[in-house]
Amino acid sequence: MKIILINPPMDFAVALGKAKGIAKYTAMMPSGLAYMAALLKKNNLDVQIIDAYSLGLSIERIVSQIDAAGTDIVGISCVTPTVPTVLSIAKRLKELNKNILAVIGGFHASALPEDLLQYEYIDVVVRGEGETTFMELVEAFRQKKSFSPIEGISFKENGGFIHNKNRSLFVDLDSLPLPAYELLPFHLYKAPPHWAVKEPVAFIQISRGCPFNCTFCAVEILGKKRRLRSMDSIFKEIDFLIEKFNARQIMFQDPDFPVERKYALEFCNEAIKRGYSKRIVWTTSTRVDLVDEELLNKMYESGCRIVNYGIESGVQEILDNVKKGFTVEKARKSIKASSKSGIKNFATFIFGLPGDSRKTILDTLKFAKELDVDFAQFYILVPYPGTALYKMLKKENKLPQRNWDDFLAMSSMTGIDPIFVPEGMTESELKQLQKMAYHQYYFRPRMMLRHLGNIHSVQDVVRYFDVAKALLSI
Repeated sequence: MKIILINPPMDFAVALGKAKGIAKYTAMMPSGLAYMAALLKKNNLDVQIIDAYSLGLSIERIVSQIDAAGTDIVGISCVTPTVPTVLSIAKRLKELNKNILAVIGGFHASALPEDLLQYEYIDVVVRGEGETTFMELVEAFRQKKSFSPIEGISFKENGGFIHNKNRSLFVDLDSLPLPAYELLPFHLYKAPPHWAVKEPVAFIQISRGCPFNCTFCAVEILGKKRRLRSMDSIFKEIDFLIEKFNARQIMFQDPDFPVERKYALEFCNEAIKRGYSKRIVWTTSTRVDLVDEELLNKMYESGCRIVNYGIESGVQEILDNVKKGFTVEKARKSIKASSKSGIKNFATFIFGLPGDSRKTILDTLKFAKELDVDFAQFYILVPYPGTALYKMLKKENKLPQRNWDDFLAMSSMTGIDPIFVPEGMTESELKQLQKMAYHQYYFRPRMMLRHLGNIHSVQDVVRYFDVAKALLSI
């Protein structure tokens, strides 16, 4: 039996528009597929990963590779903007071989399984964490058994949709084998310019689940309970990445590590004790209410060099509207402590949140400049399926009928209108504010001088040139 897992491609001319030149920095390891492939291999199954996103493969090229391999099952990862591409791949596969089992997973599939199952060329949707579920699905297909007993899937039967119950127990992360790195084009994975410290770079996931309630985030699909890997498991993977791929920078893909102070300190102390702080650097994302001066100093000592903070707004009312759960003052104090520790700060902001106006967005831009983080990203709100915000806006009939590939956060670069516009604002106003934010933030003399001081190699020159060209294009 042959199984192929696909990370679908992205049309960067659409997704990034004028900034498509930075597309080469957006390829990150599809860790979910790599974990799934590792588990399949552990069970002696023939599996292959096609990372069409990183390789820039066309739909026809993907389909021809699958057809040539004599494939029985195809699993495709699906996030909202890639829905049209995923459907096109599945349709072409079924035209070539109607006996292929087309399985879709990922955030969009978990949030809206019927949206995909309405198409005759989609057979099964795997919801939530996929490793155990997909293994059971493969075994049932091999033995020609019914899919009905399998938890966590949606499928068609007797002219209707069946949504089996969600799994009550999530995957034990320590029970999973190391991701199947050998099946991936590892050399293509680069840190984005604002994340780059050293090369080669490797990506690690050490937790799943998120206990927070941000209404614009779909991570809750993986559950509210935070599940953490053991230190031995984490450092075993880091050892492997250093020895096999000469990794010099580790990027944690978790949305908020550290989330538990005791665990974070344990990791930092272990990294120092085992000598990793002298061999690698690491970068991560977290929340401003999860760090303090002591922890940040320990993080720097253990090798942390960049932290991304999701701040979103500089107006307390707007933060409260989206249940962010911290104060503007806490953001101010944590960024100051982070800078003092020696860590470079990266912050994300979102324009067009519920309650936003031109004034609140300008106040957020003013706050971003006051914080003076090393890197700032200004998104326009995208209410993705699976978020509380999507459900609310859908219920209130405030979401226009749009194509899924319009769900993009960089509207001012692409020309695509925002999905949601707060009352009293217009699409063009939101896009103009996003453009203005990038211009006013990065083309300040102090910011330009700061980044010129960060150039130490030919690779740095290339990265900064690409980013400057993208910024100037908008």
